[in-house]
Amino acid sequence: MISINTTQPLCTSCRKRVAVYRRLTSGEKLCRLCLFRSVAKQVRKTIHYYKMLKKKESVLYILRSDDIALSIEAFAIIHAAARDLEMSYNIICPSNIVNCNAVETHIKNLVKDVPINVVLTHHSLDAIPKTFIHALKYVEALAIKIALERNLGTILTPLFRDEMTLLSIYGLLTTSKTVFGEGLPIKRIGDVKVVRPFYHVISTDVMYLTITSALRALEPLHEPCLKLTIGSDRFMEKARKTLAKSPELMYSSAKSVELLQSFITAGSTLCKVCGSFSNREVCEYCETILKFL
Repeated sequence: MISINTTQPLCTSCRKRVAVYRRLTSGEKLCRLCLFRSVAKQVRKTIHYYKMLKKKESVLYILRSDDIALSIEAFAIIHAAARDLEMSYNIICPSNIVNCNAVETHIKNLVKDVPINVVLTHHSLDAIPKTFIHALKYVEALAIKIALERNLGTILTPLFRDEMTLLSIYGLLTTSKTVFGEGLPIKRIGDVKVVRPFYHVISTDVMYLTITSALRALEPLHEPCLKLTIGSDRFMEKARKTLAKSPELMYSSAKSVELLQSFITAGSTLCKVCGSFSNREVCEYCETILKFL
């Protein structure tokens, strides 16, 4: 007979397993399984609310070069959230940053009986400016190029609520329409759309799931951009700390961003490289990365 140590709190969701994680946004004390299921539920609601995906669609998923392991855990969550859609996946893997054979093995062990094709790429991140915005623009522009070549209509980026809030704030402060546009759940460029299924999920939830899995065994070949910053302004560092202490601000900003969208982006065109708002054909960020694509 197995006995439970009653000095440890039980999961507030299942009331069966020991709680191991206190959720910042709700204060819930959850076991790992209930945390995973709760995040997957959030992602499923976001996918259906914004009509991000279609049944039996072949999609392109981005492994973020600043955190491969986190991206793989996020992929497992998306698969669980959208299992009923019976999709097939093409996964962009930066072969100069991580061992893509090991990545493919991990993914196929996590997600069985699902069509998965790993697309090898070489990320030129050593050559572009070391900011989060440049790296995001670069990898999504690269994904858009691949999607157009392979006739894929949807790209999934594991970008999280706290990151998108910071991008929106930074875009407002710097009066940059193209940065502000990165805080929205969907971007479109021609027949391709870039979607953010983790629009309502904060990164710390997925970080915990990642560090408690076997994924940290995936060591990068080198670390070209593991300490990316949103911007150089000191205010942004303060904003990050404020958001960590105020989940209410983090989530209320999502609705504010969508309400401000039409006002801020009035008269804008779309950057032909990244699909975000711009006052010109190619936004100022994509101008610096265009030659590396």
